[in-house]
Amino acid sequence: MQTTARHGRLFSALGRRICALILVLCAAQVGCRSGGQLASEGPLNLEELGLPTIEMPAEGLPAVKLPTTLPSPREQVNSALETTKVQLASLTHAKQPTNDADWVDELKVLPYATTSGDKITIHNIRDCEFFTYRDSLVNHIDRTYKLDDVQTVDFIMVPFNNNRAIAHTMLSFGFKNGEYLGASAEVRLEKGEQYDAALGLFGQFELTYVLATERDLIPVRTTYRECDVYVYRSTATPRQSQLLFVDVLKRVNSLKEKPEFYDTLSNNCTTNIVRHINAISPGLVPHDYRVLFPGFADRLAYDLKLIDTSAPFETVRQRSRITDLATRYQKSPDFSARIRSGETLR
Repeated sequence: MQTTARHGRLFSALGRRICALILVLCAAQVGCRSGGQLASEGPLNLEELGLPTIEMPAEGLPAVKLPTTLPSPREQVNSALETTKVQLASLTHAKQPTNDADWVDELKVLPYATTSGDKITIHNIRDCEFFTYRDSLVNHIDRTYKLDDVQTVDFIMVPFNNNRAIAHTMLSFGFKNGEYLGASAEVRLEKGEQYDAALGLFGQFELTYVLATERDLIPVRTTYRECDVYVYRSTATPRQSQLLFVDVLKRVNSLKEKPEFYDTLSNNCTTNIVRHINAISPGLVPHDYRVLFPGFADRLAYDLKLIDTSAPFETVRQRSRITDLATRYQKSPDFSARIRSGETLR
């Protein structure tokens, strides 16, 4: 979707204000540190985790009020951003978020999860075969797991070619049988739309979670979008990975029942991952400029010891780059194992 002249006039009038707010937000975020630790104690019970059953009631986490008498700088910035969005929305007649639109083919079908006893069934896992950046053979599958099948979670980062500070981030859960399930929070594009970061500030796109095979999510980025992809093994234990998995599925079910707008700053791929982590380990990921600029999110994860720190960061980063392997083995039935093999291509 191209920015119209009307949008252009509105953005030029609000541009300086938005830039100032972003700078203040960055300043408010720099230097914060985390006091949280990964949750690791107590038995894991599927019912206690609150994953919706077939009826799937969509319930959000309760809000937590900070014991302060005055708004923090971050709260003041967020309030100013919301005021600006409301003002722009009133001028552009912004729509309400919806799940009913003419979506692009690969984003038409929403995933969801149901439980039966100790088993979780993931419905509508995407397993597309891409032929170009946008052309694909769309396919969806269902898979059923026990919760204790979840053993690992990997952090995937895809830096933008034209801006090192910006990246798309995803999670991928590993199972006992060697399968992987990717989870990617994305803009849900309608036919004829194109992603625009500026429009993403003002409720012009819906948010969706794509649950997909790695052969769907990764090769389209390495081969057709010509991006580098980095796969970092997290330090999460199996139990922590399971908790994170359930929290992601709760979010997936919630969006199916109650759509939300994507927001370039506050409701995007990286901020959703941060919320999932902090939901199971409150305060573990602090306010940090590297959340706002996710091209540096891998370094943040390294500094917080959420990924391997057995070597210097640049060494870890280089050996986590799977671009060439993903391109070579994109059609391989054991794609996920191949990209993690550490094989050196010549």
